[in-house]
Amino acid sequence: MRTLAGTAALGVLGPVAGQALQTFGVRQTTASAATVISALIPVFIVVLAVVRLRQPIGARQAFGLVVAFAGICLVATGNPGNFSALLRTPAAAGDAMMLLSAVAIALYYVLSLEVIQQYSVLTVTALTSLAGACGLAPFAAWEMRHGAAQFNAEGIAVVLYLAVLVTVAGLWIWFHALRVLPASTVAALQYLQPLVGVAASAVLFGDRLGAWFWVGTALVLVGIASSTRGHTSFAGAARTS
Repeated sequence: MRTLAGTAALGVLGPVAGQALQTFGVRQTTASAATVISALIPVFIVVLAVVRLRQPIGARQAFGLVVAFAGICLVATGNPGNFSALLRTPAAAGDAMMLLSAVAIALYYVLSLEVIQQYSVLTVTALTSLAGACGLAPFAAWEMRHGAAQFNAEGIAVVLYLAVLVTVAGLWIWFHALRVLPASTVAALQYLQPLVGVAASAVLFGDRLGAWFWVGTALVLVGIASSTRGHTSFAGAARTS
C-alpha cells in the first residue's frame, strides 16, 4: 500500500505538476525561452541521479551534456546574438513555471527509477499514468464547463496519440532505458527531442531552418556522442556491486 501511494504521488508529480506547469508556462513566455528552460531537464536528471542514486558521471559525459545544451540554445534562439535578448525577456512568471516544471519532471523520472528496481517497468508506467490521468481529470472537467467541447475525428486522434504513444509508450521506453543505462546517457539522448520537433515543424508548416539550426544540431549530436561513448550498463553495475 505504501509503494502504491508513492507511485501515485509520482504520477501527480510528473504528469500533473510537471506537465500542467509547462502548459501554463509556455503561455506566458516565449517559445525560445521555453525550449531552453525545458532543455535543463536532462541536466537536472543527471544531477539528481548523482545525488540520489549515487550514479557516477565522468568528465566526458559532463562535457557532452554542456555541448548538447549549447546546441539546443542555438536551435531555440536561431542566432547566438539573440541569447542575451532572451535573458532580458520580461516573462518572469512563465519562466519560473517552466523551471519548476523541469525540476518536477526530472524528479519524477529519477524517483520513479527507484520504484522500477522493485517492480516492472510496465507496472510503474501504468500506475503513474493512471494517477496522472486521475489528477488531471478535475481540471479537464472544469475547463469543459467553461468552454464548448467539440468532439471530432481529428481531436480524438490527437488525444489517442498523446495518451497512447507520447505518454504510455514514451514513458515505457524512457523508464526501460533508465533501468539499463546510466542517467547521463539517457539524458543526453533526450536532446534529440527538440531537434525532431523543430524539424517536424519545418516539414508541416514550412518553417525555414537557418544555418544556426544545423550548427546547433551538429553540437547536439557531438554532445550525445560524447555522453554515450564508453558507457556502462547501470543494471549491470548494480548487479556486480
